[in-house]
Amino acid sequence: MNSPIPPDDTDNLQQTGNNVPITDDVRLDVRSPRDVAVPRDGDGVPGDVSAPRDADSVPGDVSVPGNGAAPAADAVRRGQVGQVVFEPLRWWHLGDIVVLEREIFAEDAWTPELFWSELAQGAARHYLTAVRDDQIIGYGGLAVHDDESYVQTLGVAADARGRGVATRLLVALLRHARTRGARRCELEVRTDNAVAQSLYRRLGFVELGVRRGYYQPSGADAYVMSADRIHTGDYGRMLDAAEQAVSR
Repeated sequence: MNSPIPPDDTDNLQQTGNNVPITDDVRLDVRSPRDVAVPRDGDGVPGDVSAPRDADSVPGDVSVPGNGAAPAADAVRRGQVGQVVFEPLRWWHLGDIVVLEREIFAEDAWTPELFWSELAQGAARHYLTAVRDDQIIGYGGLAVHDDESYVQTLGVAADARGRGVATRLLVALLRHARTRGARRCELEVRTDNAVAQSLYRRLGFVELGVRRGYYQPSGADAYVMSADRIHTGDYGRMLDAAEQAVSR
């Protein structure tokens, strides 16, 4: 992450990119979502699988049973935590999303074309927005392929951090991965983003390795982190507890 975050801020900002093996000398020329044309190499989930996704978006703040059963689709419209509502990300949101993306990720921000490409994947993607007073204050995206899932991006506006928005977004993405049959989830996080790493560890993610120079053009390194057995009841109860902790 490019801007400092207070030590007690529970929100995190993280994005993902190409399907690149974990090595010590990787340098990426561009940041882009994973490509299904690249076979899985043991450290990534192919991202560009056809089929729409999002019509059944699950809000991150709506409680679900410990077994991980998803709430009804209309919960998206009524689910609230304080003044924050979680809604599916649609193409007409992209103007606001691109502005927020640049504020959050600066030189490493995704281009508008990358966001359009992500939404074009349909059911292979699941993108949510966090909205407060009709303003988008955060967003997150997930890719799912067979029994594996991948956090594509997660971002929260600077003035909305420290309120659990990123936690709820991430919980929502992981719940959706479970409803899609995923048993594992993977992501990248900057090596200097201790706050984000702490959140991911609380949700069962562990470090697998380092991708040197992963974030471009900044050249920042990334840890690859993975959570296994996300389909289990125990993991569903962990998500419930994490959400409840930031909803008090």
